Amino acid sequence: MEKKGKKLTDFERATLAYNYPGLSIEERLELLKEIMDTTQDQKLLGQIRERIAHHKKCVEKFYENKKGMMYVLETYDEDDWRPADWCYFASGELAYASGKKLGECFSIAKYRIFEKEIDMEKGGHYSVSNLHYDEKGDLWNCSSDEVAWEGELDEDDEERFEDAYVDLPYPFRTGDLVREVGCDEIGVVQSERTDEEYELFRTRAEKMRQEGHFNSYGDASIPVEYPDENGNFGHSHVLIANIEYAVLDENDPKREVLEYASLMLKEKGYIQTFQMVCKELQRNAYRK
Repeated sequence: MEKKGKKLTDFERATLAYNYPGLSIEERLELLKEIMDTTQDQKLLGQIRERIAHHKKCVEKFYENKKGMMYVLETYDEDDWRPADWCYFASGELAYASGKKLGECFSIAKYRIFEKEIDMEKGGHYSVSNLHYDEKGDLWNCSSDEVAWEGELDEDDEERFEDAYVDLPYPFRTGDLVREVGCDEIGVVQSERTDEEYELFRTRAEKMRQEGHFNSYGDASIPVEYPDENGNFGHSHVLIANIEYAVLDENDPKREVLEYASLMLKEKGYIQTFQMVCKELQRNAYRK
């Protein structure tokens, strides 16, 4: 970033720290406390204090407010959180102890137990709070309807730091092989081809921000194409702050497909060769 003339403000540092990939929420809050020790930004100081206090109250309420509640242990299956076997508990502590033994990411959802008939169309079947843990049992996210937000601004206000847009210069160009930090899956960037295209895009993006667009943290992303085991590509918009260059493993079954996809996007490859390696990957998948 220094080469691009970009120096982060404390506000931007706080946004990146709060969204830092691979860290538990407690570790991210510790990073925010370090920023509190040095910043002169009084608005940011107040917002960080509000966030830390709210997080503490949410976790405490989750475990303390047990009367009339049920704790459901959930694991991630394909594309959603689903109840695990033997998943219903009378306390969050019991659910956590069981979830930690799974050796995988898990979530604990807290539900009300009703002692009379209710109108389901008016609600009642949604969890009142959720804690999400990684495979080590470290808390990485929480949400709660049990604790009211008490910040000066609304929790999702654009003026707060948690989801603010951070204008990050990036070196990635179309055809580059990349991965998300902490992930093994490799993809191919499909964004600007040259530095000239990149500068043109940044000029347009700045104009759009002035018009009210590109104002959330997730907007600082670029499209990355990922092949499946059949050689079919699909793209995801990956946060710029979470991307790093990747080197292909010689034993990666998708190696040739990714190599030729990179060449095609850089206008150096041949369509026929690309189709051939995709079909070979598909045949290998069928043989398994």
